[in-house]
Amino acid sequence: RHTRYWRDWSSDVCSSDLDYTKLAEKNEAENYADMRTVKTKTELATRRDFARQLMKANSELLTFMEASDSRFREKLRKLGVTGSEAEKVAAGFSRGFGRSMPTVRRVRKADESMCKTLISMCDLLEAEWGKWEVKDEDIVFADDKVAERYNELVDAITKAADDQITAQREMIELQQRLPH
Repeated sequence: RHTRYWRDWSSDVCSSDLDYTKLAEKNEAENYADMRTVKTKTELATRRDFARQLMKANSELLTFMEASDSRFREKLRKLGVTGSEAEKVAAGFSRGFGRSMPTVRRVRKADESMCKTLISMCDLLEAEWGKWEVKDEDIVFADDKVAERYNELVDAITKAADDQITAQREMIELQQRLPH
């Protein structure tokens, strides 16, 4: 019947991508995933819209990062660096940046999972509007099966947040091992 409260989640802010950074900061300030503070259906719609915006910005950030190698090579051409010198510099960039891309993808995937789960949480609360309440810091549902589904969503968003934190730590370790 009772749901578990889960810790705050926040998105990785590791890029200069302005849209993504602004949305991640907004999530930190507003804590959109804490459903205990929802009082109206409009608030659910706001949170759902926020999750969609963050998911879009997250996808755009990943696309931008995946194209970094070709953008770097284009910049070298524009600077007049060509031939073996350009290949040597580009290979160094690719070695360093390329090592981190699998981990970057894991961070981005975790963000996507958290956003999708947040949308599902909003959908569930809206579908069950009037059949749940906040009691003693928990969301309590009239239907045990609905409470079970909500707890599954809480577990999913918590797992994604844990996966993201692990990937972020690995990224930091990779960056610390790179020659400066």
